[in-house]
Amino acid sequence: MNQPQHVALTLHNEGLLFYDPQIQTWVTREEYLSGNVRQKLQIAQLEYNSGVSDLEPWMLSTLDQNIQALQAVQPLAVLPPASPEIKAQCAISLGVDLEQLSPAERSKLMNNTIEVRLGMTWIAPVVYQQFISYLLNVQVKVNYIGIAKTWTVSGKVIKSDYCTQRRDALTLLEHGLNQKDPLVYDTTVDDQRVLNAAESEAARSSLGQIKQAFRDWLWTDGERAVSLTQVYNERFNSWQIRQYNGSHLTLPGSNPSIQLKPHQKNGVWRILQNQATLLAWTVGSGKTYAMICAAMEARRLGLASKPMIVVLNSTLPQISAEFRKLYPLAKLLVADQESFSKDQRRVFLCQIATGDWDCIILTHTQFFSIPLSTEAELAHLHQEKTQIVDLLKGSDDPASTKALESAKIHLENRILTVTQSKRKDGVITWEQLVVKMLILVESQAFKNLRYYTRQRGIAGMHN
Repeated sequence: MNQPQHVALTLHNEGLLFYDPQIQTWVTREEYLSGNVRQKLQIAQLEYNSGVSDLEPWMLSTLDQNIQALQAVQPLAVLPPASPEIKAQCAISLGVDLEQLSPAERSKLMNNTIEVRLGMTWIAPVVYQQFISYLLNVQVKVNYIGIAKTWTVSGKVIKSDYCTQRRDALTLLEHGLNQKDPLVYDTTVDDQRVLNAAESEAARSSLGQIKQAFRDWLWTDGERAVSLTQVYNERFNSWQIRQYNGSHLTLPGSNPSIQLKPHQKNGVWRILQNQATLLAWTVGSGKTYAMICAAMEARRLGLASKPMIVVLNSTLPQISAEFRKLYPLAKLLVADQESFSKDQRRVFLCQIATGDWDCIILTHTQFFSIPLSTEAELAHLHQEKTQIVDLLKGSDDPASTKALESAKIHLENRILTVTQSKRKDGVITWEQLVVKMLILVESQAFKNLRYYTRQRGIAGMHN
């Protein structure tokens, strides 16, 4: 065994490194024992027990420790809201030994149940067919068209307790599967569509009864409950959130009189380990020092050149002062009120593009005034237009269709404007700045951006 192998094995024995047979490399403990730990356990067990492996014997011997560590972090099973007997069947099918659980774990197991609603795509179409047969005593065909993200129900329309004067039960079921509001419209003499409030409310009431009937029926059969519980846990209950430990960080170049708290170092380490990170910390918890250290460490380690921090207009002087206090020798470029004036903007952007800065600090207003290249802006606008066109193909809701058509016209006008525009000042674009790390302070300024969907009335999402 050579020296690198000996070091890796030593770190593994200390529980700091694990060999991941899936990606065939050594990874840290926090990385290996997070993510889809159920899949990682299956792969480790398969490799360890296969009898035929491409791994070297000393490396293969480490997988026994992998298996033990992964077994210890497997998520607690989630059971259906069913009778105690069916819950017990589901627990046994998942390999859960109720006698080995602590009282707290047993309580959590029984109270943390699977939430379902009509139209969930992890439930097979045959299950919905069985439900409709039970509810309406009629044979139908249920299909899910993945490319269109749409459920279809085909069969003989019959009268039932779940229909209204204007909506039959199968139509309501199709609306429910596709999470659509079963609105009913009347056509006026001049061919205008007008919402019929009374019929729409009747259709909503009947659909609500169907949804409740589905929830009441789904977990009543033991075999079906076991099958669905296994699918749910395999697909959705296999992950462990990664716990970031930055206690090893020494932060060279920082002010030795300022010591970061453990959670701040953990935040710095998290930023360094991910392509995108949100530090949703409360006010006063030390986000400023964490982001400054993350920028400087990314720069020092060669992970990102010219980090840029974008702050509120009112906090620019404060954050700049904090930066210089924490890193007195840092080479900073800080924008002032004149930096983005008509005469100075091009000069300042040239400084960003040509300088080798440890960090650049701008305000939100200044950041938004930096233009994209015409090619990048057009590519983004065309991508949004494609999304709208795809949604229009399957839209049968007049309100949604009207909103999407309006957004499409707006985008087409934007595309035309960008195509025909000619920038006269020769200003440098965002791409030419070669900024490789962007830190946005006060992320609420970047929430609720535009999105396109056929769905309406979804809690927490505007239309």
